[in-house]
Amino acid sequence: IGLADAAVRERRFYDPLDTLHEDPTIGPDTAEEMARAAVMDSIEAHLASDVGYTVQLSGGVDSSLIAGVTEGLTDTPLRTFSLHLPGYEHDERRWRDMLVERYPFEHHELTVDGRNFADALPRANAHMEGPSPHLGCVFLMLLCDRLAAASKVVLTGEGADEFFGGYLRYSHWRKTAWQERLGRLLPTSLLPDRWPFAGMRRLAGVDAAAFGGVYHDIGAMRALFPEIVRAPGAREAASGRFDGFIDRLFAVDQTAYLESLLVRQDKMAMAASVEARVPFVHLPLARVLNRIPRKILAPGRGETKAVLKKIAEAFVPRDVLYRRKVGLRLPTDKWLADDEALGRYLPDLTGPRARLVEHTDRRLLASAVEDFRAGKPGSDQIVMQLVNLETWLRHIPAATTLGSVAAA
Repeated sequence: IGLADAAVRERRFYDPLDTLHEDPTIGPDTAEEMARAAVMDSIEAHLASDVGYTVQLSGGVDSSLIAGVTEGLTDTPLRTFSLHLPGYEHDERRWRDMLVERYPFEHHELTVDGRNFADALPRANAHMEGPSPHLGCVFLMLLCDRLAAASKVVLTGEGADEFFGGYLRYSHWRKTAWQERLGRLLPTSLLPDRWPFAGMRRLAGVDAAAFGGVYHDIGAMRALFPEIVRAPGAREAASGRFDGFIDRLFAVDQTAYLESLLVRQDKMAMAASVEARVPFVHLPLARVLNRIPRKILAPGRGETKAVLKKIAEAFVPRDVLYRRKVGLRLPTDKWLADDEALGRYLPDLTGPRARLVEHTDRRLLASAVEDFRAGKPGSDQIVMQLVNLETWLRHIPAATTLGSVAAA
């Protein structure tokens, strides 16, 4: 706002994507040294606190590295907090146990299940002020509820995947790039919906760098909501600034995708009056990492986070470092089939007070639910998104333009 004329002028003071330009003169050893120094500096900078701090310890590389480094910088045992899903094959407790055995953490586990998840989903969506961008929102909120009694500051590993190339899409980005090229040349609608053509069909008509990380059926969601036309947005805008596919992938993840994760992290933490800190999302660190040649940072061929794992070898057991990335996979198919868990919300999709029917045909919603009950592959992902949307809509006042049906 100009003091002389009171005119309002908008400008962006910094654009992280301005740092996304590799320096081909940097070799592997130099890249590792640069990245290590920048990571250590960032973690230490995020420990400044008058009320102490805790660490969300998932059992993955990112939070394990933060916890290992932080333990060496504190005079008292580091307090760590984790989620435990008993009886679930993808629960990561076994990996966390290796860290707990190695370091003198004051460790706490929060045991949760499908009923806890279903109970908390409406509250999480209310605090998100929108549908949960990632179902981990719910557990993140519950975890912050628990750790708030220990400290109002928590460090998390968000951002490492976006800057070090940690998602599965970075392990096979060359294949996705070829699928995009071939999909533009071939009539994908005529190709069979099976390997090796399924990927081309799924990404047909979209920017593969922008939507390669969307693993549910995009076409099925479009069929449910045919009148909602998805116009190109932030994902395509970020991708369009770069030519190389891997740069496009990093650009989308470091802006559009990461923003959704940071909003989730912030709102779920603040729901419990906790300040979440993210050492991997730090401009001085980004300036270093985005200069590293892509063949070093994201070599593909099945590798993810190659540079970060080399740094973490001094702090994290190799079994934890070099296992296959799982992430927070949830058994939503089982929870949706359980009437005392997420199954309690299925009648809301087709009942007389359904809010989604204002945006699609009730018969299409009923068909989606029937497909799930019949065990159609992939239908649980679609139904989970519908439950997520319906739960959110029921928290919007009826007087808004999103619908006139009374909120639950």
